[in-house]
Amino acid sequence: MPLAATTVLGIAGIVLSLPAWFYFLRGAVRLYRLIASGKPDPGHIPRINRPVRRLITLIKETVFHTELMRKPVVAVAHWCVMVGFLIGSSVWFEAYIQTFNPAGGWPIISDWPLYHLADEVLALVTVLGILVLIFIRLVTGNNNRIDRFYGSNARAAHFVEGVVLLEGIGMMLVKAGKIATFDVHPHVWTDFLTMQLAKILPANPVLVSIFALVKLLTGMVWLLVVGNQLHWGVAWHRFLAFFKIFLQRNPDGAPALGKLPTIDLDETVGVGTAQDVPWTMLLDAATCTECGRCQEQCPAWNTNKPLSPKKFITDVRDAALDNASTMYDGVDVLKLVGTAVTGDELWSCTNCGACVEQCPVDIEHIDHVANLRRFQVLAESDFPSELTGHVQKPGGERQPVGPQ
Repeated sequence: MPLAATTVLGIAGIVLSLPAWFYFLRGAVRLYRLIASGKPDPGHIPRINRPVRRLITLIKETVFHTELMRKPVVAVAHWCVMVGFLIGSSVWFEAYIQTFNPAGGWPIISDWPLYHLADEVLALVTVLGILVLIFIRLVTGNNNRIDRFYGSNARAAHFVEGVVLLEGIGMMLVKAGKIATFDVHPHVWTDFLTMQLAKILPANPVLVSIFALVKLLTGMVWLLVVGNQLHWGVAWHRFLAFFKIFLQRNPDGAPALGKLPTIDLDETVGVGTAQDVPWTMLLDAATCTECGRCQEQCPAWNTNKPLSPKKFITDVRDAALDNASTMYDGVDVLKLVGTAVTGDELWSCTNCGACVEQCPVDIEHIDHVANLRRFQVLAESDFPSELTGHVQKPGGERQPVGPQ
């Protein structure tokens, strides 16, 4: 007896999703190993003290998007996409059921009016939110130095945005197809959009299963691609940002500014090679979304200096990922200054803190710049000639600090 078309589609969904899950989980493990391979924080700043306060900060920044509110339109649109991603994942997983049984859904709750309303609203806000973000990215541009997205990975951003848009549309089509096909009585309060869309769709259960399969596999393509692209912070921040916000320097969410953390010179002289990179720097680098807010406000960048705070973080990320195997093995093969970051970039920073103030995921740019500078001065005796007068012997004779 031949298998029903919906059964074939359901089996296809499971089989085709297995490689996606494998590559995504493999990528997540690789990122974890990379971050875990980092050295202890040079300043020995406690990162899990006051856990309740940290949890409150995490909830506040996530739910209310407080760090994005300097650009209110972006904040609202991003909040819509975030909610669609987090809560809408339950609707996405439901596609595993709907490919086999187009009339089905989650046991018990799929018949609740509240669930129908949530499905409707999540799909709508996801589509509207991502369309706004796509429009902003296109209008802002990335071709000129003054553009916020200049230097960002446009290909990764467009891919992520495109998948989110297709997921939102897929949610609508599956629900509308079910209304058109089965004896479902839509309600104006819970199905206000899909009941109108259903009027132009045929009554076809196989079509509903196809919609569900497309919805499922669109997400699977995202997992497959992102799992192989660890450099794409615009995708990985969806998972890493929660850890970054919880583990930030200040439990109350205050920017990591003010007095620099003091380091113990008997333990470290800063960060010089890929093996020296602390786990906090690796977490920051992997979490960067390349939104360009730091770059947009940086006085060095805006006065045509070579430093872009965004590029500084992403270059460290790329160097760490490209040399991950040597970091695991404890082999020093890559000096960060001169390869990942130029000396001119490093010393262009004014320590004003605009980048830290603007960052929506609480990246600690200034601390990382300081740690690279410390290594250059203390270990390499390498610093701009303008600073020579500030580095003297006790008797007054000018002499660089470091090995002689």
